[in-house]
Amino acid sequence: MECVNGVQGIKELIQEGTPVDVLEGDGDNTLMSRLRTDLHINVKKRYDKNHINQGNKEELKENLQALIPHQFGDHKLCKARFCGYKRNPSEKYQHRSLPYKSHLKDPQLRQDLGKLFETVISNAEQYADLGSSQQCEHANRQVTLRAPKSLHYGDSESLDYRVHATAAFINEGRNYISQANEKAGLSPGHHTVKYAERTLKQRRKSQARTQLPSTKRRRLILKQERAITQGAQDTLEGDSYESGIGLNTDPDIETLPDAVAPGNFSPIVLPSPDSATMVTFDLETTDLIRGRRMPHITQIAAVELSSGNTFNSYVSPKSPQTNAAKEITRIIAHGDGSMSVDGKVVKPDSIHTAASRFLHWMGKFHDVFLIAHNGRRFDFPVLLTTLKNIHKERELCDIVTGCLDSIHLFKKAYPGQDSYKQEDLFRSVLQGTYEAHNAIADVQALGKLVSSTNLSRSDLLSFSFSPHSVLCQLDYNTEKAKNYSSLASLVDRKILSKCMAEKIAGSGLTLYHLQAIMRRDGEDGLRNTFLLKNNEGQNRVKCTKKALDKTITNLVNARLEA
Repeated sequence: MECVNGVQGIKELIQEGTPVDVLEGDGDNTLMSRLRTDLHINVKKRYDKNHINQGNKEELKENLQALIPHQFGDHKLCKARFCGYKRNPSEKYQHRSLPYKSHLKDPQLRQDLGKLFETVISNAEQYADLGSSQQCEHANRQVTLRAPKSLHYGDSESLDYRVHATAAFINEGRNYISQANEKAGLSPGHHTVKYAERTLKQRRKSQARTQLPSTKRRRLILKQERAITQGAQDTLEGDSYESGIGLNTDPDIETLPDAVAPGNFSPIVLPSPDSATMVTFDLETTDLIRGRRMPHITQIAAVELSSGNTFNSYVSPKSPQTNAAKEITRIIAHGDGSMSVDGKVVKPDSIHTAASRFLHWMGKFHDVFLIAHNGRRFDFPVLLTTLKNIHKERELCDIVTGCLDSIHLFKKAYPGQDSYKQEDLFRSVLQGTYEAHNAIADVQALGKLVSSTNLSRSDLLSFSFSPHSVLCQLDYNTEKAKNYSSLASLVDRKILSKCMAEKIAGSGLTLYHLQAIMRRDGEDGLRNTFLLKNNEGQNRVKCTKKALDKTITNLVNARLEA
């Protein structure tokens, strides 16, 4: 059908006096043969450059001739542009796309492939001189908008008008509507003219933008990302659709886990930084963080810097306090549920009550930024873990816009200090002392230190990060601790570095998953999976290209066995 329509179209063009010398398109039909047979004309064929790689005629022919020998380890005809052996002859060359990265050896296979490529090599000239059928594809698209295939316009008198309208739109833009109205004695339409001028201006801007090198690079990057995403999804999903798969009694249908993203600790940007509400806060706990085990909270305190409004709550912990924690904080939780501070009895809240009160107190302010000293390593992980255990972490993320770790802030504001402990900074910067490890005194002292820096709100926000990033990092650390043991054997065998094994484990993959990926799609499956973007827009396994290539090569050479 496509060939018949093509012959008819060229016949009509010739009859109307339009000569046809070159025909551009793909090589998927017999149109050229039909033109010679039916119309007795010889038209030059120019293949579509969107379907075939373009190049110099002689160079393309030489590259095609080198292609088969290259796969069999014969590099005499190769060019350094595409052959790694020619670029580094001193290194052992490995074929990325061949089994076990080794060249082919069967002489009969080489002979058969050579015969197969003879036709391609002899027609190198056609593959070097290419055109583009994009304009034709665009015209087809525009015609289908005005004459949809789902509706039968073939026998309608309006079809010719619809096709002519399409041609006028492509060549003239939307001005053709006003011109047609004027010719018919109608008003061109004030709004129609303005709309046509606006769309024409947008069209020219768009055409100019598409020709920019940056736009072309972006298109190539997006195309590569789409290919990686599709390849990785096919690998992770397993067998889903394949001819005859319904007859397979044991298909590989296990879905591998989605990527777990580490925290993205990039600064929070507000339209108006002065609208941010700065709140210093501090926690007292039953212990320090021990590996994956988080301590329980014994006191939450906070102060809003502008108004001086304070919050304080003692919390009854469910895990025992260490002696060091009792000595430092002077908070003692008794077995009967009571609590004392410096020997004075205080009334503790349950963690549910204390958390609800704290969130309600912060909810009174707009664009809250929590500031804690060494908070990224201790206070924020402890607070978010505790809230996650009682299903209130999302409520905090809705109220708190960002978090700040004041230790990084003070390193910029007060460089060269002997110690950046909060009490040492208070002594050296403000020449004073306070009751350290009393959460209320801590947050008030921290507020004075932050105010003393005289940094603008914009400068303060440059040290901020979202509470969501803390949650992501907690999940990432949990996955890393859970999965690393399965990859430890690869570290011991020098197949993976410890750093790379931790990144792979943190992303949610185990040795079993790597084996499944290798079984399904080999080296390409590994590469696509590692490069797949997570929900933070980062590669699943973030590393340099050199480290990625080395890791994948080691995993392929190791031939992981299930």
